Amino acid sequence: MVPSAFLPLDALLYTANRKLDRKALAALDLPPAAAPPEVSGAELQTRIAGLFQKALGVDAVGVEDNFFDLGANSLVVAEVALALQDTLGRELPLTDLFQYPTIRALTAHLTATPAVGVLADRGSDRAKARKEALQLRSGDRERESR
Repeated sequence: MVPSAFLPLDALLYTANRKLDRKALAALDLPPAAAPPEVSGAELQTRIAGLFQKALGVDAVGVEDNFFDLGANSLVVAEVALALQDTLGRELPLTDLFQYPTIRALTAHLTATPAVGVLADRGSDRAKARKEALQLRSGDRERESR
């Protein structure tokens, strides 16, 4: 879990029962989250290729190479989707990697799609993505045990 912002406080806020006052903490004015820098199509292709190479453990990935033909499985998809979310600073459904399995197709989709799902609360989005990844992982284990 990565906090979306850090705010120095002189003292923690407590309730009358000496418990942490989460409502008072949530009401504090946090600085606005910085928008992620815009990336060009070529730079995005390079970043996606690097993520594919790292996740799959291969030396080179071409823009027309199919992600799944190179050995990707559902766990690798979840890993790459989380890394892409961090890179782009916006939501990326896992299904996008299945629908656009090449770097060229995924880049075209990401540059054509407006960033409507900007990650404002990264903690909850990360938790949602991790939950999806764990569901996929448990499905893989069930299939392997059969």
